[in-house]
Amino acid sequence: MSSALPFDDAKKHLIYIETASMLHPYIQAEQIEKILVKRNIDPSKVFFDEKGRMITIINGKKKQIALSFDDIQDADGDNDNTNGEPTKFEFTGRYTSNLYTETGMYARVAAELSKKYDFDVIHAHDWLTYEAGIAIKQQTGKPLVVHVHATEFDRSGGHVNGRVFNIERHGMKEADAVITVSNL
Repeated sequence: MSSALPFDDAKKHLIYIETASMLHPYIQAEQIEKILVKRNIDPSKVFFDEKGRMITIINGKKKQIALSFDDIQDADGDNDNTNGEPTKFEFTGRYTSNLYTETGMYARVAAELSKKYDFDVIHAHDWLTYEAGIAIKQQTGKPLVVHVHATEFDRSGGHVNGRVFNIERHGMKEADAVITVSNL
């Protein structure tokens, strides 16, 4: 016997939230332009390739432009280092040989950047962003909402990656709400 609610009853239990908020991109176009000008790169000669990488042409050859955490801070006009030592994280936009290191760096940067913005809720879209969401929640005390498309069990076909599973479990435990794409 199914425990599913009839459609009309189920609609009563759905929560629909529409917000009139100004979402901030990770880095704004004006910030990118300031970074490019500082590096003596003509912003009009920069384009994004099919993989979303920022590219410019130098001496007739394509060159990828990588942005670092310091670039982002400098574009904001401030650098909040507490020990006087610059902290630099290189983001390539690609998966590296150690994805877990990348997600950890992203979490640290996201928590630091969260100090600069006023917002009401944290949304972590999938397991790759759960660590960042948790770090921001710890930094700000704001509620964390995690989004689940599929769990590691769903994706793995019985060959579960324990590390990914633990990240997912931790994210869902720390979340104030979990949004799924289905009720399966």
